Amino acid sequence: SLHRSNWDRPTECYGFEVAMRFLAPTHAAKLKKAKPTGFSRYLRQQHRIRFVKWNEYRFEGDVARLTGDDGVEEAFQMISLRSSPTAEWCSARFHLVLVPPDCGGQAELEEKRALKKKVLAGAALADEERERLDELKALRKAEKALPPQWMVEAIYSDEPDTPEDVMYLRSKSGTEAADAVHIDAAQSPRDVVAKVMRALRKMDEPTKHHGAVVATQHCSPRNRASELSPAVFAGYLQDPWYAILAEWDEMEFDDDEEEAETAVGEAEVQVLVRRGGDESFSMVSWLMSQHDERWLIDSLNIV
Repeated sequence: SLHRSNWDRPTECYGFEVAMRFLAPTHAAKLKKAKPTGFSRYLRQQHRIRFVKWNEYRFEGDVARLTGDDGVEEAFQMISLRSSPTAEWCSARFHLVLVPPDCGGQAELEEKRALKKKVLAGAALADEERERLDELKALRKAEKALPPQWMVEAIYSDEPDTPEDVMYLRSKSGTEAADAVHIDAAQSPRDVVAKVMRALRKMDEPTKHHGAVVATQHCSPRNRASELSPAVFAGYLQDPWYAILAEWDEMEFDDDEEEAETAVGEAEVQVLVRRGGDESFSMVSWLMSQHDERWLIDSLNIV
C-alpha cells in the first residue's frame, strides 16, 4: 500500500490510509492521532522517503521473536530496499507486536457495563437499550473468537527522528494535539540500557542467546551489530574487552552524569559495572538516537 503507485489511487492518500490500518495502537502515528494526510507528509520526508519510493525489496535474515517485559509478544524483521536496479540497497527494521482483536473500544465496554448494571438493579430496559446490549455482547463474542494480529509498532531506519516528525504526525485538534506530543509508551534511553544490560547478564535465559537477541534488536540501523546474528553477537562478548557486559555483578547508573540529550533525538547514558570481588568499576557509555519515537543504541564505549 505504501508503494508510490498506490499513494493516491483510487483516492487521495488512499495507500497511506490502508497502511495505517496495520499500525499498532502504540505506533507514534496512532498515539498522535495522525490522519492519512499527515502520515503521508511524514513518510515523504527526505530521511523516510525510501519507505514509499522503493522499486524492490528483500527480506534479510530470519524473524527474531521476543516477549517484552510487559508480556507483549514482539517480532523484528530486517529488510533491504532500493529505488532502482542500479541504486544502493538501504536497510530498515520492522518492529511488530501481537495485538489482541478490538471489536469495540473502551467506550463500548463502559456502555455495556452500564446497561448490565441497570439490568442487575432490576430496571427495565427500553427496546433500543436491549438491542444495543445484544449488539455489544455480539461484539465481545466476536472479539474472543478472533486470533491476535501482528501489527507494526515502529520502523527503524539509519536516519534518526527529526523535530519535524512530530509536526507532521500530530493531530491538528488543538489541545488534544498539544498533549500528544510527548509519548510515554516509548522507553527512555536509561530504560533501554537497563533492559539490554539485564538481558546480556542472563544471556541464555529463557532460551539460548536470548540476551543477544534483545541487544541486537535494540541496536539502531547505524550500529553494525544490528546486522549480526545472535550467535555471532554472543561470540563477541567472549572477548575480554566486552566480557564485562555479560559478567557484571553490580550495576548502577552514574549519578554524576545525568542522562542527557546530546542533540535533538540523541542521548548518552553512562553505567558503572563491576564483577564480584573487583575493587573498581568499569564505565560503559552508551550513545543512542531516536528512531520512530524509540530509543536505540548507536554505539558503546567501555572505560
